[in-house]
Amino acid sequence: MLRLAASDLDGTIGDTASYIEASRETGVCCLTAAWATSAVQRRHCARLNGGRIFLSVAALSAHITAIARQKAEHYVSAQK
Repeated sequence: MLRLAASDLDGTIGDTASYIEASRETGVCCLTAAWATSAVQRRHCARLNGGRIFLSVAALSAHITAIARQKAEHYVSAQK
């Protein structure tokens, strides 16, 4: 079973443009959870955050799982 710690994400999750901007100012990657926002807010967040915008919990979960798998594979490779 793959377990993901918060530190494995190397970033944060936000749902507003101000959250994206604040993350950028501090040098932290922000993944945008946009399933509860309006179409106007989603477009604005997409412009600010590029491909790191997710329209469903499932899509965000899949992305985070992929990050964890990559980190696990890298860790296993480094141990050999």
